[in-house]
Amino acid sequence: MTYYSDTKYLDEIIEFIADTLIAETEWSDGDATWTTTDPSAFNAKRCLYHSDGVYIALESINSNVGASPNYRGLRINFSETWVDNEPVDPLQSMIQFEGINVDLAVTDIQYHLWITDQGFSIIAVPTTGTYRGAWILVMERNTSKLYSDGESNFFCYNDCGNYNYYQNGQEEWAAKHVIRPWRFEGTTSDTAGRFVPMNTLKSIGSGIGYFVYPVYFNDIYNRLTVAQSSMSIGFESGLGLVDGDIIVVQGSTKKFIMHEYQGSGTGVQLGIQYTV
Repeated sequence: MTYYSDTKYLDEIIEFIADTLIAETEWSDGDATWTTTDPSAFNAKRCLYHSDGVYIALESINSNVGASPNYRGLRINFSETWVDNEPVDPLQSMIQFEGINVDLAVTDIQYHLWITDQGFSIIAVPTTGTYRGAWILVMERNTSKLYSDGESNFFCYNDCGNYNYYQNGQEEWAAKHVIRPWRFEGTTSDTAGRFVPMNTLKSIGSGIGYFVYPVYFNDIYNRLTVAQSSMSIGFESGLGLVDGDIIVVQGSTKKFIMHEYQGSGTGVQLGIQYTV
């Protein structure tokens, strides 16, 4: 369980996350043909397999896709079956953080990352480029569900401060903010199918921070609460906390560090786990 702060290309970030997880007992390489050797077009990608029977794939989308405008970024896939070097009927989302003619193979991305055998949370932003969408990705395995729902223990949330397009007829390139295997893929709506990061507040008088762990749902209407995130918390500028602040969980050594990134669109904020 480690917190990282660095600047890398997208294919290097994908490689680092994949190799770090594969070093854990429950994880293995899901497809040796999926590598980051070639960072052009759609070629830099890694497939991970978890012993729960879940394939999780990360892809650098370094070629223009979608209608207008075109965009590039990171795609994540969840699948129960992998055939002929491809996921079968994957649940997926596209984090659209750069635009046309930006070569992600040579674009520095600043990031903060928490990674554990249960998944990872990352907040990142390109350091150059016209569009520079700041983005978040939280992918976690959480066995502390509120009830047994017969589904996987995986949850996924993403957001981006710039592009969030849904192209009709191009499901594989849509920005679906929540993936709840195997219940649903969220939508680009501000209300449907999101995980809800309750904002962290800081008392002006005592300096104490108050937060609720983000909530995951089993429906797109945010009614069927099923679990709470354990590796990230939400916060909002102007409520007492700023970038770099650290929240210490009372009665524990667990800490969260607040990060806020501002790209060319709206900013994104995330409190990332910092220590166990």
